[in-house]
Amino acid sequence: MFEERGNRQFRPGGRPKGSRPRKAGDLVADVIRLRGYATPESDRQLQQAWQRALSDAGVPLTIQSDCRVGRVSRGLLDVFVSHSLINQDLRLFAGHIVTALSRRLPEREIRGLRIRVGNREK
Repeated sequence: MFEERGNRQFRPGGRPKGSRPRKAGDLVADVIRLRGYATPESDRQLQQAWQRALSDAGVPLTIQSDCRVGRVSRGLLDVFVSHSLINQDLRLFAGHIVTALSRRLPEREIRGLRIRVGNREK
């Protein structure tokens, strides 16, 4: 009924004898901790990289002040702008901004911007 591997016995399903399955919440918490999601430090790094990328791309200060960075999802960085004119202007710089962010935060794998008009809290 049990398979011997080294000095441990395994059930046919692969779990060691006497061990319990891990809770889904524990697994998710481990992934969040290991990947560095939802930590103030990673948010601060993203904010700093965003400000430097805007400067590197030559984005005017008037546009920079009307942009708020959000989160990275599926390789796209959410950016919130105050109105549609800033949206259009920021799109002109998007390629340069993404290149600068990719250099500064390669682990985030940012490959594009999702620019949205709306007010996100500072």
